[in-house]
Amino acid sequence: MKTTKTTNSFKEFYSLLPNVPGYTQNTAEEIKEQLVSAYSEGKTSSLKEMKAFYPADFNQMMFELRKKTKVNSRYTPDGEKWRRRVIAALCSYIDGRGMRFDTRQKKIAYAMTIACRASGVDNFNRISISALQRVYNTFGSQKSYQEVDDVGYGDATISDWTNAVNDALAANKLISKMNNNQ
Repeated sequence: MKTTKTTNSFKEFYSLLPNVPGYTQNTAEEIKEQLVSAYSEGKTSSLKEMKAFYPADFNQMMFELRKKTKVNSRYTPDGEKWRRRVIAALCSYIDGRGMRFDTRQKKIAYAMTIACRASGVDNFNRISISALQRVYNTFGSQKSYQEVDDVGYGDATISDWTNAVNDALAANKLISKMNNNQ
């Protein structure tokens, strides 16, 4: 399954490449290497290595390519609809867990942090529609709440605890930033 996702990412990259200014069939490989090298900050010029070892840089490059070539489905009305659904589902999930926040904005910031962590993206607005749908399906039903609760703490690994701590730290940073901006 991972190879299909990677293959689809590469297909999308190569479908966007002709829209890059200065593209010709003769310069395709050179432009690809320049893009990869620029977005990976010179770490690699291989698209495959970038995807494997620098996924955040790869995602940033794809985001920018979509944006620059006007092929960005993330900012469609459908994308906004899914963002709102995810926030509502996560806020409901948070309420169901008995967590309380001083303000509504802090709860939304925490929900956005959970969505980012669940989709593996560093910015909520960069989450693809398909990833938003997966997050919504995970947190949007009572059945999934029960599945999450049934896992229990006994099965938690060090990695699970590390991820939970990182989520909490990220949420606290967002909340602190919001408090400083008020």
